[in-house]
Formats: sequence, C-alpha cells, structure tokens
Amino acid sequence: MIASKILEEQATTEWLPINSIQIDMTYQRPLSPPKIKAIVAHFNVVAAGTLAVNVRADGSMFAMDGQHRLAAMKKLGIMLAECKVCRGLPIEQEAEIYIYCNTIRKAPDSLDVFRARLVTGDPVAIAITTIVEKFGLSIQFHPSGGTRLAHSLWAVTALEEIYKRDEGKLLEHVLTMVVRSWPDGGNALEAKVLLGIMQFHLRYQGKYSREEFIDKMHHTDINSLRRRAQYHAENGGHASNAFAKALQEAYDKGRRIRRLESTVK
Repeated sequence: MIASKILEEQATTEWLPINSIQIDMTYQRPLSPPKIKAIVAHFNVVAAGTLAVNVRADGSMFAMDGQHRLAAMKKLGIMLAECKVCRGLPIEQEAEIYIYCNTIRKAPDSLDVFRARLVTGDPVAIAITTIVEKFGLSIQFHPSGGTRLAHSLWAVTALEEIYKRDEGKLLEHVLTMVVRSWPDGGNALEAKVLLGIMQFHLRYQGKYSREEFIDKMHHTDINSLRRRAQYHAENGGHASNAFAKALQEAYDKGRRIRRLESTVK
C-alpha cells in the first residue's frame, strides 16, 4: 500500500506524549538547530499541524514526519502532540511515508530522500550506491559545514541521471574516468563534472581514446577545467555542456591530427 493510502486509510488521530516519540536516524535527516530555534520562536499550535507517528510492534513510537516540530515542542515543554498514528509498520514503510511527506509537501534535500530510498530497499538507489562503492567512493549524506569528505559525493541526482541512461554501464565508465584522472577526488566529484564527462563521452564515443583522455586529464588541474567551464557557461552554455567543452579543449590541446573539435554549444 502506498504511503498516501496508509495515512488516509490506516492512520488514526491521537494525542501522544511527546517525550515518548523517538526519531530513527537511519532515514531521517539530521536535526537543524537553527530550524528548531525558529520554530520555538514562532510556535503556533495550529500551524504546527499533526505529526506522523508509527507505533512499532514493540510499542515504541517513531516520528515519520515532523521531527523538527517535535524537537521544538520538547524544548517548549509541551506534553502532548496531535498525531496521525499508524501501528505496526515496518521501517521500510516508515521511510516511504517520510519520502512522501517530504516530497509532496516540502522541497526536501535530494540526499535525504536518496538515503530514505536506501532504507526502503529501492533497487535503483541500491544499485547506484553499489557502483559508487565499487570505485572506493561513498555518498556523504551529512555534509559538515559544506565540506565534502575525501572520496565522497553529494551529487546523487547526477549519479541517478547517468545511471538511468543504461542501468549502470555508463555510470561505471564515467566513474572510471573520474577516479583514474583525478585520484584525489575533491572537486572532480561535483555534479557538473560527472555530467560533463558523460556528455563528452556520449558526443565523442568512438572518436577518442579513454586511456589518452585519462593520461591528459591526470596532468590537467581540475580547477583550471572548472574555471574554463565557468567561462563557457557565462557565455550561454549549460553547466554540464560547458564542462564537456572544457574537456574537449583539454583533450585536443597539443594534438595536430584527429582533433575532436567542439560540437558542444
């Protein structure tokens, strides 16, 4: 049964003790202290609405949606909260309801939704994660102060776009080019870089040598490519197309014959 049907047909409206409601961090996003502070400062019991809660088989209660409102109410010393209550749902369905609530009603972070999809057993999310880990990389679900950890990615939307082209073969090809060209990762793992390499490959497949590409890019600073791509983007190009153009220029540099020349606009 899909999440909306569960909430419509199975959930009952009840008042539950706030201090008994927990948060399962396997699929929930980390709490944002500034967001909690803002809710506390402007709390309105009517605007707060209802929390979505599942009472598990062991009697424990977990918020499927509304964790920031829950945390704010705890700070305010509120004892009871009006909740949409389901009973006995497995964690996979809790995660599905989390995705539903945060996709239909809000603009969720793509990383949060992707992580919840892993909990639900979504085959595409699992396949993408498996491929990423195959290359010694990981998906960083909790960016710390805007800092990407070494050999980690945030660009799950880009990964999925590449994966869905052919169910993973192209993604493996792109990650091979990235990891071998720039082993230290860093800015090479940005969405525009991944999509730019995809665009380069699709446009010049059969016309370029992957080994020559890797050798040239290994000796090309990724940040110089990013600056060149920014120049092209400022002159009317999409970010990924602009990066593909910068790659083509770097690949053709110093080659007198069999130049690719630009077909990227």
